[in-house]
Amino acid sequence: MYVLGLIMLAMAAVNFGVLLFQYINIYVPDVLAQRYAGPDAYYGTLRWALSSLVVVFPVFVWVWRRIRKDLEEFPEKKDLAIRRWLLTLTLFIAGLIIIGDLVALVFNFLQGDLTMRFILQMASILVIAVAVFSFYLGQLRQRGIGVTAWFRRSLIAVVGLATLFGFFIVGSPFQQRLVRFDQQRVQDLQTIQWQIIS
Repeated sequence: MYVLGLIMLAMAAVNFGVLLFQYINIYVPDVLAQRYAGPDAYYGTLRWALSSLVVVFPVFVWVWRRIRKDLEEFPEKKDLAIRRWLLTLTLFIAGLIIIGDLVALVFNFLQGDLTMRFILQMASILVIAVAVFSFYLGQLRQRGIGVTAWFRRSLIAVVGLATLFGFFIVGSPFQQRLVRFDQQRVQDLQTIQWQIIS
């Protein structure tokens, strides 16, 4: 269960970060980035992150509820070495992911991306990092379930609101199908134009 929780946490954190980045890309555009890819280029990535988060985050919540109930029922499991090792491994992996993201952001900063978009992306990574580290440090330090009910509820509420906002942005599946029909018509017209020119 701890390994499953670790994998689900990593997937949820990465997809939540991608979701936040796409919101920032759409609502705080960068003129240099928009030159080659318009705002529509971000919607595919947004849909993928949203789809992953809708499946992965509930599994993560379910796993940690089971672990918490198991620890309440069998308190002696709090002292298991394998539990402490897996929690420490999770912190280590989360730290590596955060460091990698920060390196990428600093690289972009050195390329001259000192913009509001850059600042918001840096802040989103720090928010995710604080949430992950506080969750797992609470697990290790208190040798118990680790986080308060308030923290759990606020985490679920934030992810839920971000997910609902994503559904609002990408639109309904019926609307997306109509958009794909329009894109196909445009491609067909471009093909006809090319054939006429040839």
